[in-house]
Amino acid sequence: MSDSVEGLQQLISALRQTVLKKKNRAKKLDLLVKNYEKRLSLSELGITTTTNSLSELKSRISQIIQNKKLFESRINQLQRTQERISRELINRKSHLESLESQIKLVRHNYS
Repeated sequence: MSDSVEGLQQLISALRQTVLKKKNRAKKLDLLVKNYEKRLSLSELGITTTTNSLSELKSRISQIIQNKKLFESRINQLQRTQERISRELINRKSHLESLESQIKLVRHNYS
């Protein structure tokens, strides 16, 4: 009978060790799960930040493109104005030369 009691005690001891191992393994798995959940949370936060940055960049690029179009339009307008003023300057210089020539003629005629 003592053999069967010892056998039962050994079986109980072996079961306790198995249960303890399983508990330790469950704790390790819980720690792994928590670690992976934390990493997942950080990754999701990073993705959100990246998405927000991408959205901001798209908005800024759109604004820059719009500003570029406005600047190009203004440059074209200024170039046309410059060409018009150049033509007007040439006309006025020509007119001035004509007036100076007439003045010389009048002075020459009156001298």
